[in-house]
Amino acid sequence: DAPIPVYRKSVRVKVNDGLAPHTPPGEEESATRPSYYSAALVEGTNDTYDVYADEIHQFNHILSNCVNVTEIVSADSSGITDFGYMCYICSNLTKVNLFDTSSATKVDGMFALCTSLPTVPLFDTSNVTDFGSMFWEAFAVTGVPLFDTSNGVDMNWFLYGTSITECPLFDTSSATGLDSFIGECY
Repeated sequence: DAPIPVYRKSVRVKVNDGLAPHTPPGEEESATRPSYYSAALVEGTNDTYDVYADEIHQFNHILSNCVNVTEIVSADSSGITDFGYMCYICSNLTKVNLFDTSSATKVDGMFALCTSLPTVPLFDTSNVTDFGSMFWEAFAVTGVPLFDTSNGVDMNWFLYGTSITECPLFDTSSATGLDSFIGECY
C-alpha cells in the first residue's frame, strides 16, 4: 500500500440534505470518493465537509460538479495560486464567504455555471492575470464587487450569461482578451 499523503489545504463546505459534496443525484454516497478533479480526500458528516486539495498550490476544480454544495464556509487557501474552475457547476451554491486569494494568479471559471449564486465577496485579485469565464453562465449573479483587475490579461467571457444589472468599471488596461466580457445577460 502506498503511503497516504498529508493534505494541508482544504475548503469547508455546507451541503444539501447531508449528502457528500460530490454525490450526484441517484448515485450511492461515498464520503471518501473525491470530487471530479483535484479533490483528494473528503471528510465530514451531516451537513459540513472538508474537501482537501491534492496539490499544495492549487484549488483547480476542487469542487467541480459538487452539486450538493450550498455554501463555502471557509478555505485554508493561503499560498494557493490556481483557483481555476474551483466551483464549476456547483449548481446549488448560494453563499461564498470571504477567503484568502492574495496569491491567486488564476480565477478562470471559478464560479462558472454556479446557477444559484447571487454574488461573491470582494476577493483580493491584485495578482490575477486570468479572469476568463470567471462567472460564465452563472445566471443568478446580479452583482459583483469592483475586483482589482489591473493585471488581468485574459478577461474573455468574464461576466457572460449572468443577470448583472450594473457593471463596475473594471480596469482592463492590461487585457489582451475581452471577447464577450459581458453579454447574453438575463
